[in-house]
Amino acid sequence: EHYFDEAYGYVYGLDHHINGDGYNFAGDLNDAIQNDLFLGKYLNKHTGDPETASGNNWRADAYNAYVLGRQAIVENCQDVLDEQITIINTTLSKVVAWHAADYLSKASADALSSNDYSSFNHGLSEAWGFVYSLQFTKMSNGLPLFSHGEVNEMISEMNTTTAWGFKNTAGAARLNEWANEINSRLADY
Repeated sequence: EHYFDEAYGYVYGLDHHINGDGYNFAGDLNDAIQNDLFLGKYLNKHTGDPETASGNNWRADAYNAYVLGRQAIVENCQDVLDEQITIINTTLSKVVAWHAADYLSKASADALSSNDYSSFNHGLSEAWGFVYSLQFTKMSNGLPLFSHGEVNEMISEMNTTTAWGFKNTAGAARLNEWANEINSRLADY
């Protein structure tokens, strides 16, 4: 129970919901995640609304799996618990991969903008963090979406090419190539 609750906290912890007595609580599925910390900030962008992020309701998928998984612990139902853990791992991994590809695409578009250096640097920096995280994803097959070696190849290229080395047509194409590869693999799940 402790470890499952702790895992929940890494997504929803430090949420800003306060009840009438002044105690924090995580709210329910209908409540937006109110903090700008942890993975919950990015999960909150995937509510099933076709106008936002991916159009997938990954927020509901993760939340429901946490609820069902916690109940499975109480009822000592290992099969249900294992199923919910797989859903949580895969769903959160999809969020990481989606945002890696999205930030790479944004940086690519900004690389072709004549004077949009601030947005370009922001997108490239965010992309770096999400790309680095791809090696820690865990898809439904139990493997990461990208291996440690594959991630390190991308990171190495990002580190050895100055940011301005990407701020041209060839650099923009390279960033898009990575985004397309991430999206291609993500489509398998």
